[in-house]
This record gives sequence, C-alpha cells and structure tokens, in this order.
Amino acid sequence: MQNILTVIKATSLFAGLEDNEIKELYTSLRMYPQKFKAGAYIQHIEDTYQCLGLVLSGKVHMISEDIWGNRNLIAEFGQGQFYGESHSLTGTPMFFDIVAAEESELLFINILKCIVLARQAGTAPQKLLGNLFESMLHKKLSYMRKSDILSRRTIREKLSAYLSNEARSRSALVFTIPYNRQQLADYLAVDRSALSKELAKMQKEGILKFCHNKFELIPVQEGKQEE
Repeated sequence: MQNILTVIKATSLFAGLEDNEIKELYTSLRMYPQKFKAGAYIQHIEDTYQCLGLVLSGKVHMISEDIWGNRNLIAEFGQGQFYGESHSLTGTPMFFDIVAAEESELLFINILKCIVLARQAGTAPQKLLGNLFESMLHKKLSYMRKSDILSRRTIREKLSAYLSNEARSRSALVFTIPYNRQQLADYLAVDRSALSKELAKMQKEGILKFCHNKFELIPVQEGKQEE
C-alpha cells in the first residue's frame, strides 16, 4: 500500500489530497492493483466496466486494431496517467483495446462510486472528481491535436504537424519523442517503411536531423525561402 501511495500522491488525479484522504478513498472506492505482462490485453474493445485504470508502473497503449491485425496507436499512458474515465462514468462500451506495452502494474478505481460519495458532501471524493474533470479537459485538447495531425493528407504533412507540435510544447527544436519507429507509424496511421523513407528524405533536404527517437528540427533560413 505504501508504494502505491507514493506513486499516486504525485499524480494529477490525487493532487491536493492528504495521505489519510487517499487511504480513505482507497478503501471506499474499492481500488485494487493488478499486474500485466508485456503484450497482455488489459481491456478489449466493447468491454463495459466501472473502473478507470491508473498506471502505477510501466506503459500501456490504447489501440485500434482491424480484423487483419493492423494497429493504430491512439494514445500512450505512462506512470501516473490514467484512461477509461469517460467509459466508466457513462457505462459506454470501450471504443479501443488497452494493451500493456511493457510489463506494467495498474490501479483500478471505481470512479462511478466516487460520484455517489461526493453527493454525500465528502471532501476527499469531491477533490478527486475536481482533479478528474480537469484532467479530462487536458485529454480532450490532446485528442483534438491528434485529430488535426491525422487529418493531414500526406505522411510528410502528418510528420511535420506532429514534430512541430512537439517542438512548440517543449519550446525547443531538439527533443526526444516517446515512440520508436513502429509506434510512431501506428500513432500517425501510416506504413512504417514509408514513414522511414519520408524521414530520410526530410533529413537529406536538411529540414531535420534524427537518431532513433531524438529529433532536431531545422527551420528554413530566410535567404533560402526567398530563393
């Protein structure tokens, strides 16, 4: 319990909550941890459940997979991040599969029960819900950004939009992305080989440099632009 407490205290979901309040919620919301091996399916598309999943360690992927096994990486969740809040609150079947990208441990939280407790004017449940809704707003913005990226027609346009967004969010032209090449291809919904070829072309043209998942963006110089 102490190890779990240390992790969740640092998350946005439990911001502002004291140790005794977290312990109270742990019991009243019937939280429980569960470990998963790399590659294990945590939730399947069309599953219905009442708990959101908070990542205690490791990394999980939200994916869309067609009947031929082609995957599209929708989102990635690392330590301290969570998923499934909208589905657990509304009882709506899951739109995507949730898969452990590496050996992971998750904490499952009955967030629907939290609403019932909050109606009884319990301060800890109210704080938790406030944090949850704030996080949901940030997620919505993140999904809107991805929607904009995927709406681009070509691989180069998708890459440019994604890398530009990463650079702006970090206020830096040199940065490391959280995906390997296959994961980036899945995220952008493109073929890995075609993605690698486009990256090689962009590097040859001198507009970026990369090594594995580290990138450096090179803005076009004004003199070159005028030419």
